[in-house]
Amino acid sequence: MPLMRPLFFEEPANHEIYKVAGTYLFGDDMLVSPVMEPEQKQQKVWFPGKSNWFDLYTGEEFSGGERIFIETREESIPTYVRGGAVIPMADLVQSLDDYSIASLDLIQFHDPENVYYRTFIYHDDGETFNSYGRGEFEKLHITSSNRGRESTLVFRKEIGKNFDSNFQVIHMEIKNVKKSVKRVLLDEKDIPYKVIGNSLEIRDIQLDSTRHKLNILWE
Repeated sequence: MPLMRPLFFEEPANHEIYKVAGTYLFGDDMLVSPVMEPEQKQQKVWFPGKSNWFDLYTGEEFSGGERIFIETREESIPTYVRGGAVIPMADLVQSLDDYSIASLDLIQFHDPENVYYRTFIYHDDGETFNSYGRGEFEKLHITSSNRGRESTLVFRKEIGKNFDSNFQVIHMEIKNVKKSVKRVLLDEKDIPYKVIGNSLEIRDIQLDSTRHKLNILWE
């Protein structure tokens, strides 16, 4: 499966979407619509599927199936995240030598309509041939679910037989929070959090075992 995918990968039965060439999926959960003309002030974006999509930079929400003219911005490419998806973020670095996966920054646009979601983050040394086949890898499996007044994220490490885990700590930012937060629990214990605007920040989630469960209780 290619990393950059045409929209009909999302809706193969929708023959209209086969004509869309200016917007593509980047992985499973990001939608990118590059501006191709100079001085272009608007861009027509097709939001595929039944998912809700969120502007990565502003948090504006769009419904799947909509075709909308959006205002372009000089400082960014129109980029959207699937509601409920968990996306790793990183500061700009000059090479992978300057990056460490020990501390993971994750964002999620909270979407109660996405009742269940799963993904994983893969890691190896970036140099060894056939690291996966050699057992020199690790995966961080992530599931997310919404049920009534509770949202749950589960983090589970899968570590190759010849590899030491580098995943150590997670900093989580949950955007599009529209309800008051009652409690946040990690493995059934209350932990500190911050609500800033419509974002919930949970920092220093220690990955000191192979499985952890994060529960968010809403008012």
